[in-house]
Amino acid sequence: MMKKRIFSAVLLSAAMLAPAALQASAKSVTASSAKSKASASQKTKVLDNGYPFAQVPFTSVKIAQNTFWGARLKAAREVTVPLAFSKCESEHRYKNFEMAAYTLQHPGHAGLDTKEWDVSKFMGFSFDDTDVYKTIEGASYILQTYPDKKMKAYIDSVLNVVGAAQEPDGYLYTARTINPKHPHGWSGATRWSKVEVLSHELYNLGHMVDAACAHYQATGSRKFLDIAKRYADCVIREVGPQAGQHRVVPGHQIAEMALARLYTLTGEKKYLDYAMNSYKWSRDTLAGGLFNKKEGLWWRDKDYVPPYKEKDGSNCYWSRGNGWVYAALVRVMQTLPKTDKNYQYLKKDFISMSKAILKCQREDGYWNVSLVCPANYGGPEMTGTGLFLYGMAWGVQQGILPRATYQKAMDKAWKALAASVHEDGFIGYNQGTGKDPAAGQPVTFTSVPDFEDYGTGCLLLGAAEYYKLLKVKR
Repeated sequence: MMKKRIFSAVLLSAAMLAPAALQASAKSVTASSAKSKASASQKTKVLDNGYPFAQVPFTSVKIAQNTFWGARLKAAREVTVPLAFSKCESEHRYKNFEMAAYTLQHPGHAGLDTKEWDVSKFMGFSFDDTDVYKTIEGASYILQTYPDKKMKAYIDSVLNVVGAAQEPDGYLYTARTINPKHPHGWSGATRWSKVEVLSHELYNLGHMVDAACAHYQATGSRKFLDIAKRYADCVIREVGPQAGQHRVVPGHQIAEMALARLYTLTGEKKYLDYAMNSYKWSRDTLAGGLFNKKEGLWWRDKDYVPPYKEKDGSNCYWSRGNGWVYAALVRVMQTLPKTDKNYQYLKKDFISMSKAILKCQREDGYWNVSLVCPANYGGPEMTGTGLFLYGMAWGVQQGILPRATYQKAMDKAWKALAASVHEDGFIGYNQGTGKDPAAGQPVTFTSVPDFEDYGTGCLLLGAAEYYKLLKVKR
């Protein structure tokens, strides 16, 4: 659990800066600051999204060292990021890429039949690759404020290791490539066969693309971006509705969000088209459509589509699961101009979800783990609450949601979130990992989830957006 906390800590630094990294207020801006020699010659089109704050590329943002956030970022640079990279070394993360590269260079080698090469024996999770990607992403955001040739060179050496594990067609997933005979148990017998279960192949893609975009914007180097694009292109070729493709959709929105960002960065519309097609498939087709248009809420996955019911006969709508979708809608809409047809399409779903979520709020400001069935795991829960506050506050700022209708709900939600934080910073009412209301129960003010930092990002997203809302004149 400690190593997961370490990796997450890197992302917290990135999370506070990411909104400025995604887009700018200008129609077209350079990919980095004019002062950045590394990328001065490279131009990146960034689309106008009408955000009420004048956003700029994150490479143009400088934070004074003698400020609160300056001190936090200095600590991240000097302690957290190096520690996270060291954990990638000590916890077999780099070794996974090296082993995959060896198999690519020596297909069918004798080691494949030994226990030392049985992936499930040494790889904790099928998404272990993302620890490397997330750490690079966090480090890339740090580089904006603290240019560091040594760190930049170290990341470049890591990318040599990552790139060597990429298969000729672009596929990059060490949980399988290390040993196709004995892949990680969550991976399935063939590519993409367990995307909707546990493989995390497209989850890995999402974090890879996000990290590659951040790295490119920070350094001007296309090294990681080209690796990520090759994997994205592999996915577009092999996963989809066409004959011979695999028609699957992951249970994580990170792939769609990242591909929309890749479109914004590169101008290649195929990435946005793919993200939208994936969204529409899960919304309207998978298991009859995972979005209940009548109630404005999402079932977790095809296992939760009726006839699955809660104890009182109501539909099962998981708070954090709907929060993920709600936040993902925001992050994708942020990358698009308001005139874009995809923006308008997503806007309708966002409004529908907002109305439904508003109706489900508890009097104390929280939302139940089970949104419409308080009789079944009806206690307060802060991760869904944080994500709902994030979306509502953004929607009001955009003029999409009427302030008069949502202000009271947002005020109550913020008071609830603030009340969930202990004096020492520990977060209560925080459901751990899982996929439905039953996971990690009982969720209480003092209960310790399996990942103690699981709700930190949800709280920061909600808090930051609510703070922005308060700064906008009514």
